[in-house]
Amino acid sequence: MPHSDVLFTKYDLRGTLEQHAQKARDAVASLSGSQIEGNVGDSTVTDLEKEYRLTPLQLREDGIEIEYEETKVDVSHDPMRAVLDRSRPCYIPGQRVRYVVPFQGDPKIWECRPSSFNLNPPRGKIEGSEIVFEFEVPNEKVSGTRQYFDAELANVKQWIQYAAADIESHNQRLGQLLRDALARRREQMGLTAQQIESLGLPVRKRTLTAEAAPTTSPTRNTRKTRASAKDYDVALSFAGEDRDYVEQVAALLRASGIKVFYDKFETVRLWGRNLADHLGEIYGKRSRFVVMFVSNHYPHKGWPTHERQSAQARAIRENKIVLLPARFDDTEIAGLPATTGYIDLRQTTPAQLADLIKQKLAE
Repeated sequence: MPHSDVLFTKYDLRGTLEQHAQKARDAVASLSGSQIEGNVGDSTVTDLEKEYRLTPLQLREDGIEIEYEETKVDVSHDPMRAVLDRSRPCYIPGQRVRYVVPFQGDPKIWECRPSSFNLNPPRGKIEGSEIVFEFEVPNEKVSGTRQYFDAELANVKQWIQYAAADIESHNQRLGQLLRDALARRREQMGLTAQQIESLGLPVRKRTLTAEAAPTTSPTRNTRKTRASAKDYDVALSFAGEDRDYVEQVAALLRASGIKVFYDKFETVRLWGRNLADHLGEIYGKRSRFVVMFVSNHYPHKGWPTHERQSAQARAIRENKIVLLPARFDDTEIAGLPATTGYIDLRQTTPAQLADLIKQKLAE
């Protein structure tokens, strides 16, 4: 009866968490000397700990809704029906009933098998920040889908608990892991400094060569050349509920010749790709800036969270401004200090925001 995917079976959760922890260690190992000194280094590690903590899955059962539509149901394999030829489909009128359950947490967890599990992995469809349980039944059996849904939901909740135990263990050890990595980085740089000092010669400060040194202040064209190293000038990160506003901004930017990443402009390119990896590249490496459209919907969405985390990791790694917050409201966002400058969209039209983005790119 269910039409869905098997959950929690594609990857090993423990292995995935270890890879995530290694990325956190690598982020510390790539910090520059100025980023690891004294309180600055401690603060950087604190920010990295927040960044690499994972949020366990949590169902929002108060938001469960159903959808339904007419369909045709094959009953050729129903032993309770008098079907003359069971070698061919036998369709009768029916309904496709979808139970839609919102959730919070990292959607990647749905693909990972926890260290504890039962032998009955649940089924469902992950659509954005919702898990959908879909059933196709004859018209007279619609009411019976509730029984199947309740059973599947109970199993999903059990597997979420299994996964939460592994994630909690990861989060608990993350801080010490990062502090150890910081100590190793400081030790490494200290040993390097000692060896350089032992050479007995003064250290010459690196300067731009005459060929590379600019003779005038950078012009707008110079800045555009520098930005062209990225595939996109700006990527837009937003919740689906705010699409109407964001789409206007995206269209205005594209019309101005700005290289903007907006999902509807990339439909064919995204088709068939591993979106988790591809979007991580876009928001974490291949866009000069990421405009984050903050709203009360934003922190509860899986993909925007993935996009934000990718951009924040790069900001820490490269020690530069990457995220440009634009707020529909005052919702708090993990890892974003309250003192970060932002654009208030309650007082800014899409056209005005597009102009502000162009001005930022011209800096």
